[in-house]
Amino acid sequence: MGGQLGAVVVAPVMIVLEQFMSWRAALETIGIVGVVLAMVLLALSGVIGHGGHVKKKESAMARWRALLTSRPVMLFFVFYVGSAAANSGMVQFSMTAYHEIYGLPLAVTAWVLTVYQATSLLAVMPGGLLAERTQSHDWVLVWCYTGAGVLIVLGGLGILPFWLAVVLVGMAGAMRGLMNAARDVSVRHAAGNGLSVGAVFAFVPTGYSVGQSFGPPIYGLLLDYASPQIVFWASAVFSLISV
Repeated sequence: MGGQLGAVVVAPVMIVLEQFMSWRAALETIGIVGVVLAMVLLALSGVIGHGGHVKKKESAMARWRALLTSRPVMLFFVFYVGSAAANSGMVQFSMTAYHEIYGLPLAVTAWVLTVYQATSLLAVMPGGLLAERTQSHDWVLVWCYTGAGVLIVLGGLGILPFWLAVVLVGMAGAMRGLMNAARDVSVRHAAGNGLSVGAVFAFVPTGYSVGQSFGPPIYGLLLDYASPQIVFWASAVFSLISV
């Protein structure tokens, strides 16, 4: 929930900062926050601790071989790639796309991102309860990502009133937040086949970084050379890939 809360406040904070400084200075300010956070973590490293102890030592080659030959681990890696690519379209391009579709100021279309992130935050705890009560965590992922993809497409058609588009995108955000715990539990189960839990949780989320890396250039090209509605279709396609 902490990470989701940070995502909720970033849009309004960046909008406010841009009113008083250039967008470059706003980005630099956010970067300074990251440096300060790193210093805080370093200062309080003794409080956070190191968790458990290493149970067994294996060669790096053996660990990599076990990871790369595990079908569940590699499937989750691809899932994270598609998930991050789908999410990056909404987080980084929805404001601009809605600005072009409806002709509204960015300060207004920023509400789309805020609502999307806020509903995702609110759904995290219910998603934890759902993951605790079900054994079919994979189906939670399937239904949530399918629902989110459909809602994003409907909200991005540009034929609905803006307020209704915000409602639909907010519902999509809730679907994304609802599946977070089920996703993490599923990854934990994937690590149960004799694999190191730490190694699996270190490797699989790198797929998120991969998706965040190649997703934005794709959306940028679509926004420049196609219609802004394509941004939402592309996000839905990446959700479909995840499913």
